[in-house]
Amino acid sequence: MNRTRGVAPRLLDEPRFRRFCLAELLSQVGDNAFNYGLLIMVVARDERTIFSTLLLVAFIVPALLIGLIGGIVVDHLPRRLVLTTVPLVKVALLMLYLLGTGDLWHLYVLAATFSACRQFYGPAVAAAVPALVTGTRLVSATAMLNLVTAAGQAIGMAILAPLILKLPGEKAFVAALALIFFAGGVRVATVPALTLPTPDYAGHRRRGIGTALSEGLRAIRADRASFRAMVQLTFTSMSILILFPLVPLFTHEVVGLDTEDSVFLFTPAVLGVVAGLRLSEYLAGWLGPARLATVAYLLFLMGITALGFVEAVVGLVADENTLNVPMLAALFDVNAAAVVTIVAVMPIGFAYAVILSSARAVLTQRSAVELRGRVFATQVTIANLVALPPLVTAGLLTDPLGVRAVLVGVATLSFAGSILAPRRFWWARPVATAAVH
Repeated sequence: MNRTRGVAPRLLDEPRFRRFCLAELLSQVGDNAFNYGLLIMVVARDERTIFSTLLLVAFIVPALLIGLIGGIVVDHLPRRLVLTTVPLVKVALLMLYLLGTGDLWHLYVLAATFSACRQFYGPAVAAAVPALVTGTRLVSATAMLNLVTAAGQAIGMAILAPLILKLPGEKAFVAALALIFFAGGVRVATVPALTLPTPDYAGHRRRGIGTALSEGLRAIRADRASFRAMVQLTFTSMSILILFPLVPLFTHEVVGLDTEDSVFLFTPAVLGVVAGLRLSEYLAGWLGPARLATVAYLLFLMGITALGFVEAVVGLVADENTLNVPMLAALFDVNAAAVVTIVAVMPIGFAYAVILSSARAVLTQRSAVELRGRVFATQVTIANLVALPPLVTAGLLTDPLGVRAVLVGVATLSFAGSILAPRRFWWARPVATAAVH
């Protein structure tokens, strides 16, 4: 019997989980449309790479400054309150932008404030899942939510943002985002009981940021599998952040297509994401979530490395950038470099989805209820902290070295970092944690 086919309907038959998934879908559609749309809006005002890099910095810096505050708030407030308030704050920010002049610096401010909102919303979603499903179904629920994330990426980034920006224009795009976030906030407000009871809660109300970081790190470092999962999530996030601004340049420099075609060239990765999410529960049952995350992480790095050698592969299978394989040449009405890229990005999408599903499941399963918000906030904060220097360095080196060298360098750095990140490098000393609920 196919386990993957049997689990999803049972989860979605539960009203609370179904409503939660719909609210999360709306949030993901809005966030992914916002990310891609904002990049296009920045490029429309100034095409120089530095301004696109500054946009990513505007996303990352607030995460570094208040990421842990988000974890503290999530651990101390009802999840539903946080998940309802954040989308409504986004609606207010979008309305304020519509009232302004739409200058370039306004886009950076909008990016920074949205990033700040996400520092509360993301940990709240992660911490709410165990209140919706039992511990034995966490992998399935995590995979389902990651499938929702993939759907949000496909709808928001590949369909909604390009379509609305190209036809009605920027103001209609911003107004549509406001409607989506409002609908998501209203929907999640109908989901009851998103917070699990925590017996030791009252004694931990007042926590400083340093204490929260220490507690999150201690909870992760006390368990080898949790620490490995955090490292894999950290370097996966770093790689994706660096790849994002390289996509238009890769499309033009390596594939030879217009930069506007980049979203369609890399959209097939979503198929890999869907496959990874559909198979993650079955694979986790076979290998275990921790081992599965490691295998997927290696596949992810191999895929990024392969993108750096697209031209070499084209030289083996193509004649003057035309495929020598008749079946593939008839199937794809694009040049050989585009076909090789499409074939390479699908395994990257598959591995990325499996890493998110299995590594997050490890962190959820092996952390105490009262620490989950801080655990996920700590992981996100460390991921952003680790990503910022390589992101800036990659932006500076892409022009002199080329996008291919940077891609190979990203994969090499991620692999070396995951090997050279023993637990003794972190300052919080491992201690015994509360029992996992």
